[in-house]
Amino acid sequence: MHQPKSILAALLALAGLSGLTARTAEAAQAPRQVNIKIVNGQPAAPAPDTSALMEKARQDSLALLAKARQDSLAMAEKARQDSLSLADTRRQLDSERSKRSEMENQLLTTGLLVLDAVYFETGRTEISIKSKPYLNMLAKMLTKYPKLQIEVDGHTDNVGSDAYNLNLSDGRSKAVMTYLISQAPELNGRLTAKGFGESSPKADNRTAEGRTLNRRTELRVLNKEALDEYNRVSGTGTAPVNGSHAAGSAE
Repeated sequence: MHQPKSILAALLALAGLSGLTARTAEAAQAPRQVNIKIVNGQPAAPAPDTSALMEKARQDSLALLAKARQDSLAMAEKARQDSLSLADTRRQLDSERSKRSEMENQLLTTGLLVLDAVYFETGRTEISIKSKPYLNMLAKMLTKYPKLQIEVDGHTDNVGSDAYNLNLSDGRSKAVMTYLISQAPELNGRLTAKGFGESSPKADNRTAEGRTLNRRTELRVLNKEALDEYNRVSGTGTAPVNGSHAAGSAE
């Protein structure tokens, strides 16, 4: 009596397995469903390859760093060159300012400036070429004081006749005046020239050293009252308006 039930159970199990197999086969043969995102009526682009994007970003970053480093080095070199150029310019200006200040102080406080770097050939009125840088600086300095009326005075030693020395000193003083005006045309009308010959020695003509000192060219301020105004501005103190002048005995 129990056998028929076992056969029935086996038949039912076999029927269930056959149905499962059929469903599995149908699922395998069914087409796969693909989800495609639609954007604005068009299929969206597939997701980009993130590894490629990361590599490109890395390369771009390295390129930017290399350019920044190159730019930094170029800027540093330019700054170094600018610094060296500025330092050199400052040295030149300091040197010029030191010389100019010494001349200015002498002229503004005494009304007289001996041009100790002006040279001529013996018996000639042409200015030596080595004197011209000094005169260039002097011309520039004089333009700073437009109210000053200045006389260029020429002096000689006692070698030669009085007439010869007077003519020589006059020619030399006019040569200096002409050169100063050529370098600074605004000095025209403010400078005059006068030769004193051997009449106003500063030292003993009986010695070689004395004769060297007596052969000189000087600048003399004619309107010494103007010195007070420039001294107040420059802070050099009150100028001695009655300051000594080596050529005074010729006046």
